Amino acid sequence: MFSSSIAGPTKVLIVAQDDETANEAERLVAAGGAEVVHPRDDESAAHALVRLKPSVAFIESGCREVTNERFRNLANALGVGVVVFGAEHALLNHLAAEMDLPIVGLHEPMPVIRSVIASVAPPPR
Repeated sequence: MFSSSIAGPTKVLIVAQDDETANEAERLVAAGGAEVVHPRDDESAAHALVRLKPSVAFIESGCREVTNERFRNLANALGVGVVVFGAEHALLNHLAAEMDLPIVGLHEPMPVIRSVIASVAPPPR
């Protein structure tokens, strides 16, 4: 589980291009013991970062937040780790090299997904 006995489960904000992908990511992240949150329908991912105060932002590879420097700077300023996820390994590898962000494929084994999220989550306060 991604948690500390004091702080509780790691809160993970999921940002995806469509509901089906968001639901798949939510299922995988929640199965690892994290608390999953989403932006509201009318809310940007940046506003959700500020409102929800997650430990990790789990962003689908095709979302504009991946390449948006202002979003990544905001996440960094708030102490939110960013992980890029998706199904296409070639694209994920390209983004990892270009953006210097951790990546995870949706079809990776659960321990890999859990480990990547835990590696970017800030230590409990």
